Amino acid sequence: MKRSLLILCLLAGVTAGFAGGRTQMGAQVPSSPETQSLNLVASIPWVAGFAFLAGAEEVRVLAPYEMRHPPEYEIRPSDLVAVGEAEVVLYAGYERMAERLLEASENTTAVRVQVTTTHTREMLTSGVRAIAQALGTQEVAEKNLEQLLAFFDSWQAEMAAMGLDSSPVVAHVFQQQMLEDLGVRVVGTFGPGPVEPAKIAELVGFQPVLVVDNWHNEVAGGLSEVLPEVPVVSFVNSPGHEGTRTLPEVFRYNRDLLTKVWAERR
Repeated sequence: MKRSLLILCLLAGVTAGFAGGRTQMGAQVPSSPETQSLNLVASIPWVAGFAFLAGAEEVRVLAPYEMRHPPEYEIRPSDLVAVGEAEVVLYAGYERMAERLLEASENTTAVRVQVTTTHTREMLTSGVRAIAQALGTQEVAEKNLEQLLAFFDSWQAEMAAMGLDSSPVVAHVFQQQMLEDLGVRVVGTFGPGPVEPAKIAELVGFQPVLVVDNWHNEVAGGLSEVLPEVPVVSFVNSPGHEGTRTLPEVFRYNRDLLTKVWAERR
């Protein structure tokens, strides 16, 4: 264990400014002289995004970035071998593969870190710091967190300028926590399953100015049909869509999408 621990625009330019280093799948990822060369395995791209913010240079990601819903990935024998050889294993806990992943790593010296994949300032900070503690990359992690939190502060100010801090917004339940952390006035939620007529009627009664869906399982189609004048955006949670490979890229994508859709509203 001792050995394992040892190895262990407002702000338009913030995303590009995250401590630059080597690239992973073509995307800029954090790097630092203090970053250790580790055999690091992450279950899904979403968890890997936390690792890059924490200062990881390279991560073996089991689920493909191209999957729309990576937690459904079925683990393969070659993945089990990779997990068995890993020095650090990162996972969220809700993945279909989670049980087999933990079984594969339980008899090794690997450090296992479970990450809560929630996009609030508190949970992003907690997850990144937990991984940085395992990697020994606290300094670079804090620099990245400082820039990430500045981006969130900037985005919150932008949303307030749109009036989203006081006007009613309805959102997919998987986007609710992030939106509320950004000061958005979420008055109703829907999903993750299909939105039934009674629920649609309830949400329409709030007279929302914006509908925020979840790209990974979009279900707001019926709602948008009865609210044709209300802009709809589908936010992304996990890296992969539109070439995103890091969480800062995901947040920039969502912010740019909202800015575009809001400007085009009727």
